[in-house]
Amino acid sequence: MRDAENDIVFAQKTMCCFVVPLGCEREMDILNPEKQLRLLEMIGTTRVVIVVLGRGHQYENLDQIKQELNPGVLSLIPADCSNASSI
Repeated sequence: MRDAENDIVFAQKTMCCFVVPLGCEREMDILNPEKQLRLLEMIGTTRVVIVVLGRGHQYENLDQIKQELNPGVLSLIPADCSNASSI
């Protein structure tokens, strides 16, 4: 999880979940804090939850991934999140 460093973006109190496409974690260098910040800036939300899929798991589609992640992601939503209903 990464929060925006820009005060204006931080004041928006928005959040999203970004699922790294399977096999792209190295290409995207997603564990690098600078790359995480760049991703957050590109998305334009206050907080991004970055999900790296395990290679040993099989998923039929993105909806199945969303359903599995839903309880955990919902627990990370701040109380004052302005887009809580659309995450």
